[in-house]
Amino acid sequence: MGDGYEYDLFLSYKRAGDVPEWVKNHFHPLLRNALVNLRPSTPRIFLDTEQEIGVRWPDNLAYSLRRSRCLVAVWSVPYFHSAWCMAEWRSMLKRQQLLGMGTKDSLVYPIVFADGDNFPTAARAVQARFDLSRWAIPFPEFRETREYIPFFQAVGEVAKTLAARLDKAPAWQSDWPVVRPKPKPFGRLPQPRL
Repeated sequence: MGDGYEYDLFLSYKRAGDVPEWVKNHFHPLLRNALVNLRPSTPRIFLDTEQEIGVRWPDNLAYSLRRSRCLVAVWSVPYFHSAWCMAEWRSMLKRQQLLGMGTKDSLVYPIVFADGDNFPTAARAVQARFDLSRWAIPFPEFRETREYIPFFQAVGEVAKTLAARLDKAPAWQSDWPVVRPKPKPFGRLPQPRL
């Protein structure tokens, strides 16, 4: 990309329940292909499962987040219980705050995967989110159903919004803030039974 950014989008999701399979089987490939149709160059999307073997993943996540224009957050209830997911979301919100950006052209684009009623208050207050929960079907066979057509069209709408936001992304800065989750303290080790 030549401007300091290495990724257009950072795909943030919790590896729990059906989300990982849904992202892999449906959302990521459709979003990538829809963006290919809308952007002058092939979009680069950071997906944690595509990290090289042997990289120190916490450092690589921080590096990749810092070098991404926008964050697409796939929201499910477990997302908000993940220290890593919350750190990714808060990192991009801090960048927005630093730039004095409002919510209209936010650098975070939430996708509702499931159960928005049980999200934290701050997430429920976000108006600019796209609800794909109707199509939260992880199985590859979903592609063969009639419901896949409206899902395909909905992801196309997501891509249009994201393409416009990518065009307005701020110039890259090497000191973008990255929030890291606090390390969990080691608990008391169990005593051997005698």
